Amino acid sequence: MSMLKEAVKVPNHPLLVKKLSGPLPEAPPMIFDNETKDVVLEYMRLMKEKGITITGADIAPAPTEDRKGKK
Repeated sequence: MSMLKEAVKVPNHPLLVKKLSGPLPEAPPMIFDNETKDVVLEYMRLMKEKGITITGADIAPAPTEDRKGKK
């Protein structure tokens, strides 16, 4: 005696397709303008050790509440 009233449906194609992706590009570290002076100086010191010069243009404006949710 069968417990099912109708036949079980089987998909013709796989439901999940595994997409092969390459390695993720290394994102450069960021610093925002609302950080404390100590944090900014430490960031500049670390970047200087790596041979990267940091200027005021490299410091991004702090994200606001209205820009956080938009994607």
